[in-house]
Amino acid sequence: MTEEQGQREQASNEAMERAIKPKQSYWPFALAVSLSIALFGVMLHPIVFWAGVALVVVAIVGWGLELH
Repeated sequence: MTEEQGQREQASNEAMERAIKPKQSYWPFALAVSLSIALFGVMLHPIVFWAGVALVVVAIVGWGLELH
């Protein structure tokens, strides 16, 4: 195998790794925090619950519309 073929194969492997690797996202964390707020709201007060529900909706929509 020549040096050029080895470089091409390495570049190809790096490109494949980038294509497979998932993108970082903060939306799953935001969804988890929102769900926690909503669940605490069940125990505390209806206003906290509905605020948590609104944040859950925002997190789901944000995660769904995230550019890949």
